[in-house]
Parts: sequence; structure tokens; C-alpha cells
Amino acid sequence: MTGHRVLVVDDEAGLRTTLAANLELDGFEVVEAEDGAQALARAREQDFDVVLTDIRMPGMSGVELFRQLQRMRPGIPVLLMTGFAIENVVRDALREGAYMVVPKPFDVERLSSSLRRAIDRPLVCVVDEGAEAMVRALEGVGVSARAAASEEEAVDMVDAGQVGVCVVDLSMPAIDGPALVARLRAIDPDLVLVALSGQNVDHLLRRAAAHAVSILRKPVLPHDLIEAIAHARVRRVGRSGQARR
Repeated sequence: MTGHRVLVVDDEAGLRTTLAANLELDGFEVVEAEDGAQALARAREQDFDVVLTDIRMPGMSGVELFRQLQRMRPGIPVLLMTGFAIENVVRDALREGAYMVVPKPFDVERLSSSLRRAIDRPLVCVVDEGAEAMVRALEGVGVSARAAASEEEAVDMVDAGQVGVCVVDLSMPAIDGPALVARLRAIDPDLVLVALSGQNVDHLLRRAAAHAVSILRKPVLPHDLIEAIAHARVRRVGRSGQARR
């Protein structure tokens, strides 16, 4: 048993019940809500480790629910489910700190892995000369983040098992970015790695491509980085299947 409590929000009773039953079999304590208003009422009554909500629901959408939960319970990870193409409003939610979008139909085992990852490894580690500014931007939308001043500090943070995402600049003067990316992946094969590059250096990009889920060109706007992290989480789950528990 994980002992983790998840709030599942979906207006389709059959899907919601089936999803709840599968998550309970996987060790979660599940509380159901049929719409956004009921979900907010549940969140006022008790604490949750993570929220899983459909996006398209009558009345309050899952995106608006995320925004209200963000104000009510800052820092709670919210996963958005959808069977439709990502719209601008969903993109905005990702830029505001929604954990990830889960496409329907989904594999329950992978979904369970994503929920555990959201709960157990919430930290984003940033290895970059401008790390402090990135950390402030991430924390501004409720994302837990910490700067690593050296390669060894980043390694220690990942080795401690609380880092879900690591953002690494490939072109730092004192750190071999691609080598660090490979080293971090060896420590945690399920780590989501986002590489940054301010230079069009093919050999650096090729070395990082085998390990990084996403490579962004600097300068990177904070909202673009936050959105890229959310998309990278989805792609990483798709590559690795079930994440380590």
C-alpha cells in the first residue's frame, strides 16, 4: 500500500469508478468527485497528495479546477486527463504549473507510475549559470525547484531520490553538460532530463540526445520551460513504461 490519497475527478461515472477501482488495487486511497465544484468541496474537507482530473466537464473545466486548487492548495500536483488535442487553454495550464496532461485512453499502470512520480519526486533540479532565476520562475507557479551549483551537488540530489526532473545547460564553462546528463541518467533511468543549449554545437546536442527527453534553445522563457517540463514528463513515461517505485 502506498498510503497516498488521490482525488479523481470525472463526470463520466463509469470511467471514474473503473479508474478508482484500478488505482485502489494499485495501493492508492481514492476519493471520487463528479465535477469541479464537488472536487473543491472534497479538497476543503481533507488533504490530497495528488489530483487527477478530466479537462472537459460540465460547468467548471479541469483547467479552472486546477487554477482554483492552486490557490487553495499551493503546490499540490494536478494531472489533467483529455481525449482531445491540446487546446490553448490547456497549454496555458501547463505554463501555469499543471504537472502533466494524460492523454486518453491511457494505460493504468503508466498512470499509477505518473501519480507516484508526482507525489514522491516533485523536485526540479536546475544546473545552469542562471539557475537561481529559473528556480524563482518555477517556484512562482508552485513548482518545487532547487539550483545545483556543481555537478556533484546535482548528482547528490538525484541520488537522494527526490528529483523528478533535471534541467541541465550543456555549455557551462566548469561542467561537461552532456557527461552530466549521461551520469544522471545512469543514477536514475526514469529521470526526466531537459537539456538547454545557447550554442548551436552539434556534438554537444548529439551527446545529450541519447539521454535528454527534450532539448531547448536558450534563451528560454520561464513559461516555455515549464511547459516543456510537463510535456517531457509525458514522453518519459511513454519511453520507460512503469517508473521505479
